[in-house]
Amino acid sequence: AVCLILALVWLGVGTYMWMDEAPLREHGVAATARVVSVEHGAALVEFADQQGRSVKANLDSFGTPSVGDTVEAVYAPSDPAQVVLAEEFRSSPLGYTLIGALALGLLALAALTWTRVIDWRRVSDWLY
Repeated sequence: AVCLILALVWLGVGTYMWMDEAPLREHGVAATARVVSVEHGAALVEFADQQGRSVKANLDSFGTPSVGDTVEAVYAPSDPAQVVLAEEFRSSPLGYTLIGALALGLLALAALTWTRVIDWRRVSDWLY
């Protein structure tokens, strides 16, 4: 049951990520952004949208840049506040692949446990 619940959680995470990035995949625009400030792992960036207006948006990232750096970002024209690092956005298929592989592995473990191919008590006894 635990493997099945974890698989469903990871499938939900992958689905949420896919739906959240849909506007960026379909209509995303690349822009050069300048990092204005960095607080608590999130960077405030400023960039010019397609109409030339200055936009400030929070950029959550795995590798937070320093204040004053310029980064390439992708934003949704319908909501310029939705912005991601272009480098991370381009590598997102790898993330979906890893989440899918993890979910499939957990589903396989759940199926093997359900069919009693894996007996977790015996595994636990063997480990300890």
